[in-house]
Amino acid sequence: MRIATWNVNSVKPRLPRLLPWLDQRRPDVVCLQELKLTEFAFDNLIGPDLTERGYEFAAYGQSQWNGVAIVSRVGLDNVERGFSGMPGFPEPEARAISADCGGIRIHSLYVPNGREPDSDHYRYKLDWLAALRDVVAAGPSDVALCGDMNIAPTDADVFDPAAYVGHTHVTEPERAALAGFGQIGLRDVVRDHWPTARMFSYWDYRAGMFHQDLGMRIDLILASQPVEARVRAAWIDREARKGKAPSDHAPVIIDLDSAPDGDIGPVTGAATAGQVGPAESSSDSLWCPPREADGLGATGTYQRSAVAQRINEFRLGHLGAALDADLPGPIHQLFLGPVLVVLRLAALVPNLGAGRLGRGIGDASGLLLAETLAAQRLVQPRSSSSPWRRLPIRKA
Repeated sequence: MRIATWNVNSVKPRLPRLLPWLDQRRPDVVCLQELKLTEFAFDNLIGPDLTERGYEFAAYGQSQWNGVAIVSRVGLDNVERGFSGMPGFPEPEARAISADCGGIRIHSLYVPNGREPDSDHYRYKLDWLAALRDVVAAGPSDVALCGDMNIAPTDADVFDPAAYVGHTHVTEPERAALAGFGQIGLRDVVRDHWPTARMFSYWDYRAGMFHQDLGMRIDLILASQPVEARVRAAWIDREARKGKAPSDHAPVIIDLDSAPDGDIGPVTGAATAGQVGPAESSSDSLWCPPREADGLGATGTYQRSAVAQRINEFRLGHLGAALDADLPGPIHQLFLGPVLVVLRLAALVPNLGAGRLGRGIGDASGLLLAETLAAQRLVQPRSSSSPWRRLPIRKA
């Protein structure tokens, strides 16, 4: 039995990736987060495709924000949207759904972000986790919590602990709330399976974070002992983060009782210096090897291909992909400096011409302002005496 969880960061634009991924990985149960659709819209958008593949599904959605779902071909019984005592902000949000699938109580969860330490939303996050813990403690012994927990369990689960000091996702109260599930018998399955591995599940879209593997591991599967005892493989499907129009999260997968693909973890498609995988070397994406310690970046050939990739994405009006393409050293700073202002405004034109008014305005205003103002602080080549530093970029 294969169980997967994936924050797709909006189902609609991710549909061309989600359906082929289902065909490729063939999970028995999939927990989805950040649907950004109502249940009715989710059913209309993807319902026939899921039914054709032999899946049942249940969703708990909101338009524009949040939204979770469970997709299963091993049964879907006793569906509950939300959970007993779930707090709201101020109203309950579509962040939790659970069902019995193949004899396991499966929870698909999108934990509140927290926004800023000691804010109202931060306290809401802690209260939400405490209420969920009480429900799980009183529930069935075979249980798995799957989803975007918006917490990195330890410093090993972020690319640079120093960069996150004073930010959410890593504070002691958040980590204590997450550790509370361990106190009722749940285990972090992927970390238990790969205790020393460097592995992340989330990379910000901006500034080439993915291509440099500067991420966080915040998408987790927490399972009770009877479920964990059945695990034969546990891994993060980094391949699904590559290419055009990806989610900023990668799926997390566990195999119970048998492992059809073998114990292939901890991460598929990991960035490895000197080795470019087929998907990453294609025209659909850009693979970025780690920067050299002297800060000079990669080879001249790589720099030229990176520049060509960035320009081509702007020419096609794919501003988001252009910003996610990585450029080494001074070239990166050039594009994130004043020149990028002109290029981004130019990229607004094809968006507007194609009728993508919302996308065009969003690209030319929000991304432009945030990236250009932050460029000099966020992009700094490292030296042998000074490690690579970026301010953490958190989700909304």
